[in-house]
Amino acid sequence: MQRDVDFRDFATYAELRQWATQMTGSPAYGVMWAMAGTELTEAQSLVREFAELCQLSDVLCDLSEDLDDGRLYLPLEDLDQLGVHPADVKAKRWTPAMADLIAFEAARVRDRLPALAAELEHTPVGTFAQAFGEHCRLLLAGVLAAGQDVLHRPVQPPMGDFLNAWRPLMRDVIPC
Repeated sequence: MQRDVDFRDFATYAELRQWATQMTGSPAYGVMWAMAGTELTEAQSLVREFAELCQLSDVLCDLSEDLDDGRLYLPLEDLDQLGVHPADVKAKRWTPAMADLIAFEAARVRDRLPALAAELEHTPVGTFAQAFGEHCRLLLAGVLAAGQDVLHRPVQPPMGDFLNAWRPLMRDVIPC
């Protein structure tokens, strides 16, 4: 949290992952432990990575608001690799390279989520992981569909899509 107060850009993806894990990894583990009613010792690293990827999905959705606040939650090494100038991102200038950057960051999360959710499937939080994985997939699809608008407004896919993603979990906890 202190990093958000004294904000500085993330030089590497490893730095961004560390921040994401600090922000959500341990709290997510606690929530999932409470939901499961049992300690998730064997799945602890998977749960933390899952929470990290969900946080990175949120970073892409909130890009416009974070830029408005003077924060760039994308690794500078990725910008450099794809030929994107940080000043262009901070000024919200859309370029073909920026489109490539957003696609790259979304793919980085999207490509890992299904395997991670599958690894968690046979744990006490499997249903939750499937629902939250689908939730993040919807967020990432919304980011990609938004195109240049991702720089000007937060991404929020339709609520009905989210409800469909969470329906299996709701059926497990709400007696009908």
